[in-house]
Amino acid sequence: MKVRSDLRHELPRIGNLERRVMLLGAAAALFLSGCTNNTQQASNTNAPQRERLSVDEVQATFVGKRWRGPNGTFLFSEDGTYTYTEFGKTETRGPWTYEVKEDGELASDYTSYIFYKVGERYEYFHTRSSKYYPAKPT
Repeated sequence: MKVRSDLRHELPRIGNLERRVMLLGAAAALFLSGCTNNTQQASNTNAPQRERLSVDEVQATFVGKRWRGPNGTFLFSEDGTYTYTEFGKTETRGPWTYEVKEDGELASDYTSYIFYKVGERYEYFHTRSSKYYPAKPT
């Protein structure tokens, strides 16, 4: 069986316009993928790292003091109960009971709050929603 080394005759002819469009598309894809990677790398290297607060830091910053979440204020009292008041509402929800775990997690029967410092600001991880939210001591 003889294999032909020249397959140009077998391939369909591509005109100059189609060739240019394909080359421009490939160049644009390479350019955009390079821009995306550079942006992601730059943002990752400049972003402050999330550092989990110790039990002492959590108690000093968030227990016995009001603090703001994205939609309202929390008060984790030293007696082991906490309340929540939504912004713009007068009704306070709760009280619910919570405990301070050894690692600083504030855990109730329904959800837990895990606190972090990110640069100069605080965040908490809400286990029920599996999301991070800003936490602002008042």
